[in-house]
Amino acid sequence: MELWGMHTRSMPYSLLQLLLRPGYFIGDYITGRRQVSFPPMKMLVIMGLLVLMVNNLADPEATQQAEQVTLDGDFGDRIKIIVDGAISWLDIHSDWVVLLLLSFLIWPTWSLFRISPRCDHHTLPEGFFIQVFNSVHLLLLVLAHNLIAAVLPFIRSEIGGNVYMAVIAVQLYRTYKQLFGHSHWGTVWRMVVAVTVAILLMFAFLFAVVCILVSIQPDSPRAFIYMIGIVAFPLPFLVVILTLLAVSNACIKHQLKRDAKKQQQQVEQEQVMSQEPETSQ
Repeated sequence: MELWGMHTRSMPYSLLQLLLRPGYFIGDYITGRRQVSFPPMKMLVIMGLLVLMVNNLADPEATQQAEQVTLDGDFGDRIKIIVDGAISWLDIHSDWVVLLLLSFLIWPTWSLFRISPRCDHHTLPEGFFIQVFNSVHLLLLVLAHNLIAAVLPFIRSEIGGNVYMAVIAVQLYRTYKQLFGHSHWGTVWRMVVAVTVAILLMFAFLFAVVCILVSIQPDSPRAFIYMIGIVAFPLPFLVVILTLLAVSNACIKHQLKRDAKKQQQQVEQEQVMSQEPETSQ
């Protein structure tokens, strides 16, 4: 406990704050008020180990090692083996997929929320810690979900899974709303665009990994083609990502101009109203 700093800082207090007021708590941390916060990276590691331990106790079969497979055969068979294994892993470990998605949210969040009423012009390192806290928050939800599912197995049904993902989306919205201070609609559309961009980045990254795994045999005549695919295939994703961000930034600039115009009009009205009493006197 002394090695991890748990003898001086309250981890339960930090976890409680993440559940009750996540955005305000994260805002306090990245603006320098860190005295009451447990170190986020240590908290993430501890929560990850705790979730793994609970998963092993609650559902040991879900954590068994996968059967080792070989990549023999032509490229078509190897692609099918890798893709089927990846889809199966993503389906079983949906919680860790969401954690991976949060890591790809750092750049879209910085791009879309860098100008906001609260936490204005946050940097990419601060965006990293924002997603670390979001990951800890997610692990809390994962832990609660797994404990409830151990008692009530129907929670693992398709309907229960949909409700669970809806809760995660609502919690992410609460965090962004409290942290950045935009309106409800402003928070929703920025969050939707950011998550869409993060999903595209994640799939481009996963495809590149699959291409590398498929191209393990360098003497194969098609290895060079798949290595080209590592660079060529993510390009459409990049075009869509840049288009979404360009349109979003254009909307943000238009909103800033409109807000500046309204503020200028208010200042002019206040000046006119302050001059009226002098004229009447």
